[in-house]
Amino acid sequence: MDTKLFKRTYPYICNKCGEFAHTKQEYCDKCGAADSLRKAEKVDYKNYNK
Repeated sequence: MDTKLFKRTYPYICNKCGEFAHTKQEYCDKCGAADSLRKAEKVDYKNYNK
């Protein structure tokens, strides 16, 4: 997937499990942690590609 498209599609990341999300919600879809989503940074995208 194109890097720019990935960043636009998944702007949020879970602090607990590291899963990317396309919308900011009250909980993570993968692990169910409440209020754990934050805006993803460049470092998060670099770590995801490894």
